[in-house]
Amino acid sequence: MADYHFKMVYPLGKGGGKPDALSPQPEYRPEERAKHSEESILKPTHFQISLIHKDDEDEGYISEAEPTIKNRIRVSRVSNKAILPTKGSRLAAVHDMYAIGEFTIPAQAPVLAKTGRAIGLPKGTYARIAARSGLSSMKGIAINGGVIDADYTGEIRVIMVNHSKADCRIQEGDPIAQLIIEKINTSDIMEVHKLE
Repeated sequence: MADYHFKMVYPLGKGGGKPDALSPQPEYRPEERAKHSEESILKPTHFQISLIHKDDEDEGYISEAEPTIKNRIRVSRVSNKAILPTKGSRLAAVHDMYAIGEFTIPAQAPVLAKTGRAIGLPKGTYARIAARSGLSSMKGIAINGGVIDADYTGEIRVIMVNHSKADCRIQEGDPIAQLIIEKINTSDIMEVHKLE
């Protein structure tokens, strides 16, 4: 593969003086090429890394399919109060979902909580709503239901059940559940005489 050499170029500072590291966005251009005013600036969004492997049959090379927005987890805002789901760490398996208003979960009773978010799932996946360990262990809050199909694009609502003998108060912005994205086989069911 060919080698490409780039250097980082900072735009002029606010006062029109020398380039500085506090300028809004770094830009990129190939080494030993035309100046900034003579060619298009290359930015990180212009590049994509694809894995390529050799095909033994015809000695050609096959690259992975280009990722598209539909292969990503997309969320939209249903309410202006909605908070974007977040992960506790880069390798966390779940995204925290947040309440968009204050409410009380009565003792020994369920509540349908709004999140203000809708989700678009990658092909071959579904989402599952799970309980948060802190709410479960300290407040006795469990999550019922919880399966979100890939073709459901309405608001995500969380069925929160209070198994304790005391009311539980939820504040606006509190994390109330965990969103898990899992792969699934969506093949149709076929009846057979015998399982091999």
